[in-house]
Amino acid sequence: MIQILSGLITYLLLAIYCHEQHGEPVSINRVRQLQNQILNETRIAESQIFEHKQQRNNSIEVSIKPKREETKMKITTVGLDLEKNVFHVACFDEHSKEVQKRMLQRKHVRLFFIQLPSCKVGMEACAGSHYWGRELKSLGYEVMLISAQYVKPCLRGNKNDFNDARAIAEALSRPSMPS
Repeated sequence: MIQILSGLITYLLLAIYCHEQHGEPVSINRVRQLQNQILNETRIAESQIFEHKQQRNNSIEVSIKPKREETKMKITTVGLDLEKNVFHVACFDEHSKEVQKRMLQRKHVRLFFIQLPSCKVGMEACAGSHYWGRELKSLGYEVMLISAQYVKPCLRGNKNDFNDARAIAEALSRPSMPS
């Protein structure tokens, strides 16, 4: 119910903006165009702000590349272990070799994934995974939610967050994984 109301409020605000700023008649297609334009401008602004902060403070753990195409490694699979405030990411290439692992704060997850090439992203199914799945799908990733019973057999070593992310990525690469 709350999502419906927030959608209606967003539509009404964009319709008012469309009518007052552009003098155009209100149509759902124009409202959608404006909404997409605002989202794209917001993503660009977030990326520029983060790059500025990174240049100012080199202690941030996230490494951001300028564009997706400039990444030298070919990442095909990403395992994302979701936590409350700190997330762990393990990235693998086509040979199932780990090429990158990161610990990300919640506010840096979107910015990190904006810079990665499109690939498969696996997450252990939980309440928060549905939100992050939608967010990553909107960025163009193929997202799979994996039940914990399929991740557990892939876990190697002691249970910690990076090993969980690796196990999620390994379970994602299994051909018998139900989708």
